[in-house]
Amino acid sequence: MKAKIVTLSALLILAALFFQNAATAQSVWATQYLSSIGGNYLRKIQFVNQMTGWACGGNGTLIKTTNGGENWLIINAGTTEFLTALYFVDQNTGWIGAQDEFIRKTTNGGTTWYSAPVNIQSGWWAAEFSFINSLTGYVTSNTRVNKTTDGGLSWNT
Repeated sequence: MKAKIVTLSALLILAALFFQNAATAQSVWATQYLSSIGGNYLRKIQFVNQMTGWACGGNGTLIKTTNGGENWLIINAGTTEFLTALYFVDQNTGWIGAQDEFIRKTTNGGTTWYSAPVNIQSGWWAAEFSFINSLTGYVTSNTRVNKTTDGGLSWNT
């Protein structure tokens, strides 16, 4: 009988430790309400390391954090279109795309953006970027896949 009580006590202690750890693990998530983005929806988010991340969404909203998401800075993307895609290969080099046949690239962490020429047809929009390295990457759309092998200077269907 004593062995059963010891076993039951050990199981209860293990269960309490498990549930305490599970509760602690869940408490690391915190909701942030970003009033600075004017109620615009965010569509994509990407972190290139523990501290630097980007998010994009409605009405040309592009935001950047350099402190792990504690604070977000508004970045001028040069458009009011809904930003639907983003991808960064490092802290400085990245691409954004929108519903309005729009792709932009930065090489200085979002300070300036320039147009990346792409073979665009009417109704085309950037849905998702994926890069193998800083030169070779892909952008998908509603109707096609485009590829670059020169860091986004040119895109081929």
